[in-house]
Amino acid sequence: MSLLDLILSRRSIRRYEDKDLPEEVLQQILEAGRQAPSAVNRQPFRFIVVNDYSLLKNLCDNVINRFVKHAPIVIVG
Repeated sequence: MSLLDLILSRRSIRRYEDKDLPEEVLQQILEAGRQAPSAVNRQPFRFIVVNDYSLLKNLCDNVINRFVKHAPIVIVG
């Protein structure tokens, strides 16, 4: 698949399955984020993994997009 195909096939997900994300997959996602390019190679990345429903609900009500309220896990960067 070409880069253009990937860009054109991107979708916004607003409904989530009620199942846990395997730890190995979470670690792969975080590693991909850490390896992303940054301006002047400053690498200012900090990620917070939120998997507590009450905290996630509070974040959605006050800070982030309401569509992720029912996601099993959210990574805030």
